[in-house]
Amino acid sequence: MRATIDESGRPIINLDDELGRRIYKGKDADGAEIEKDEEGEFVIVDGEKRYWRGIIDPAVAAIDFDDFIDACLVILKPDALQRRLDEEIIGWFMAANLSVKQQKKITFTAPLIYRFYPYFFSFDWEKDLIDYLTSGPSLAFLLAGEDAIEKSMEVKRCVRQTFCHEVDIKPRLINLLHCSDSVADTVRESSLIFPD
Repeated sequence: MRATIDESGRPIINLDDELGRRIYKGKDADGAEIEKDEEGEFVIVDGEKRYWRGIIDPAVAAIDFDDFIDACLVILKPDALQRRLDEEIIGWFMAANLSVKQQKKITFTAPLIYRFYPYFFSFDWEKDLIDYLTSGPSLAFLLAGEDAIEKSMEVKRCVRQTFCHEVDIKPRLINLLHCSDSVADTVRESSLIFPD
């Protein structure tokens, strides 16, 4: 069965059975059945309920993906700026033969976080993510260059190995930077940060 897009913009498969079951096909919980209780729609991942909080922008479909083939959005998160690692980390991207097309300092808000991460959230993850990303400014930049996504993901891995330590309180969350991991995510995320 092929996935379709539901009214919330999520990729789903309708099972067309008497129960009206729907299977979520998003990368955060691929194959989980969407259920509903008094808190809202949720999926169960590793025995944990995760509630839908995402907002998917339909306007992204109108953007020409070809303009982003050799591009990648990178965000240095609040902990990278608080630790004054921004110049060093940007230098790693420049050493990978990537150039900055656009750059902007931003402070995340809860609504922007829900648009940036259109996923199912556990309550603890949701609170921690919002507290973390709203704790200070972040630096967003759109990189350009051959194999920008692959090179950016390698730089991200190296940066995290170098600067994220076991002593970090929430190493899965407090991780210095974000890199778009596909052309589709580069387009969607860039449209949120650089809407013009």
